[in-house]
Amino acid sequence: MLSTEIQERISDLISAQFPELFIVDMNMTRGKYAVLGIKVEKDGGVTLDECMHVSRAVGMMLEEKNLIKSAYRLEVSSPGVGKPFKVRRQYQANLGRHLSVQTVEGETFKGKLLQVEDSTLTLERPEKKKKKKEAAPETGPIILEFDQVQSAKVIIV
Repeated sequence: MLSTEIQERISDLISAQFPELFIVDMNMTRGKYAVLGIKVEKDGGVTLDECMHVSRAVGMMLEEKNLIKSAYRLEVSSPGVGKPFKVRRQYQANLGRHLSVQTVEGETFKGKLLQVEDSTLTLERPEKKKKKKEAAPETGPIILEFDQVQSAKVIIV
């Protein structure tokens, strides 16, 4: 378990030194080796170099302040394609990408993320080929309320 103080110090450091980045997830797992994992993202995607710079800055700060007393390994990475979103800011960072969105009612919607507003997200409805004796397909964008979204993730088309 990572203390609130350590999480706040890491968040403050990343916000100050890398304002274009935001933290998606941060946790400490224990096992044979302790691993401090930090997932960062930005609009348009985070690069390997950015992850490396964050890792160096966080590692130096943790060592200087001696905040983690036991041995650990630090891993800084992007959340990765196909992983469910953890923070709302990820929607904005993934504008223009294709998403799979599951609602609390169990419906799944897929489409390109067109717009993100305070309480809604808008997906472009994918074109479906009309089969014989089938009703005309629905048209227009799919607008979903955030409070109806159970999970969302980027999909490769």
